[in-house]
Amino acid sequence: MNFQIAAQGRSFKGAMAYYTHDKRAPGPEGGAAASGPHPASSERVAWTETRNIASDRPEVATRIMIATAERADQLKAEAGIAATGRKAQKPVLAYSLAWHPTEAGTLDRAEMSRAAIDSLRVLGLEKHQAVIVAHRDTAHPHVHVIVNRVSPEDGRMAKIDPPRVRALDRWANEYEKDRGAVVSPERAAKYERVAEKQRQYPDPEVRRAHVAEKAAGRAQAAQERQEAASGVSSLSEARKAAQGASERPQSQAVILREISAATKERHRQEWVALRGGYAAQKAEIASAHKGRTRDVLAAHQRDTKPEWAAQFRGERDGARERQRMERGLIGRLSLSITAAREQHREQGGSFAKLVAVNFISKERRESAFAVASQRDRTALSERLNRELGGRLEPIKAGRAFEMGQALQRFKEDRGALVERQAGEWGKIREAWKQVGREKAPERGRDVVQERGREAEVHQGSRFGWLDQQAVERGVSGQNSEGRWQVTQKEENHKPSNFAWLDRQKDQATKAQDRDNPIKRENYRNERER
Repeated sequence: MNFQIAAQGRSFKGAMAYYTHDKRAPGPEGGAAASGPHPASSERVAWTETRNIASDRPEVATRIMIATAERADQLKAEAGIAATGRKAQKPVLAYSLAWHPTEAGTLDRAEMSRAAIDSLRVLGLEKHQAVIVAHRDTAHPHVHVIVNRVSPEDGRMAKIDPPRVRALDRWANEYEKDRGAVVSPERAAKYERVAEKQRQYPDPEVRRAHVAEKAAGRAQAAQERQEAASGVSSLSEARKAAQGASERPQSQAVILREISAATKERHRQEWVALRGGYAAQKAEIASAHKGRTRDVLAAHQRDTKPEWAAQFRGERDGARERQRMERGLIGRLSLSITAAREQHREQGGSFAKLVAVNFISKERRESAFAVASQRDRTALSERLNRELGGRLEPIKAGRAFEMGQALQRFKEDRGALVERQAGEWGKIREAWKQVGREKAPERGRDVVQERGREAEVHQGSRFGWLDQQAVERGVSGQNSEGRWQVTQKEENHKPSNFAWLDRQKDQATKAQDRDNPIKRENYRNERER
């Protein structure tokens, strides 16, 4: 059992058209297949099957999977999941399961379907929509599984990460062992070594600690090499420094990879420390000013307490005075006039009518006095709040100033960190270029030698293909040598890109010869001959 996971795609329609139909015809002379729509025939398809789709027809399943992927945000909303993050662009997952040709006689549809469904479970896709397509165009039986990564339950996108791929690989090994036919011995040997180590160290905590210790040792060694190589100006010096800090020889590429990894981790920690320091400074400033604000509020409460006491005392005295005046007609009339003034100020209307209504209704009189008391309380509160704002303004200004200073220091430290890290990465890039330059001459010599050998056979001759056939047959005749000499002579006299300059020089030389009487006479004699 072998599996192969294809690249994730965007189009369910294109994937289903490919897997549920025959391949396009190959191009001329066995080249790439011609473009255009897929053939309508499906002779290579043995059978199809769907999972979590209310139809067994592939064309209907395609439309259902497309609709599910398009409704991902709506499904998230219905499931109570926030539709955050970037919208997924590649919901199509396709992978294949292939059996060895020797297993063809012992396989049936039920077994292949069971294996495909089990593989979906291993990948955590057992509740996702999927189409299983079995092909019969090869000697080895195989099925293709096309899966919708968007969950039909909550709209979330399934992630096929390396741990899941490793789990599928382990499942394939166990599947072969269960069937009693191990056709992938190298994979089986790998997991046998893992099992042997697990038997040797049965405690999982000990194994995890051992793995962590080895990783820490490698990281420490890389850090030591990085520290030893820091500050040098060339790769050779960096290599010497790193080799001196290592127990065994390391290649230049290995040293650079380790230095790059250590530098990347150190840079990440530096950024974490920078942001953490800035956040701590802001928290400290906010805490200090919060304490000052609390002190000011307490002082303001103490200072305003007498004023509020006087306000409430005046309201109580006024209430007692109104109760005394309510006992007589003159007092009631006076209260009615006072209440009418308050109501006329707020509502307007006939003053006499308001006086008459208030004289008749005690509730109207008390309501007017309650509104007046509330207005006095509001005015007092607003005045005291303005005074409090004036006392808090210096604290707010100081907090803003200190926050601005902290931000400015953060920006300066950030700029310095960016510049320093960029310089370190520049040194690493230059080191990689130096490695490439050191390896380039060797590769160049190999390429030049190979091209030189080819040129010796095919140099400029129109009959190079015939000469090559003669060389391959071991034939070397005089005619071939003659063609070689003629072609070589033609190559020697072949005009170059600077032929126009050569012609100008020849014309200038001939003009000088014509001015010379002796050379002009020789030239005339040559023409007569």
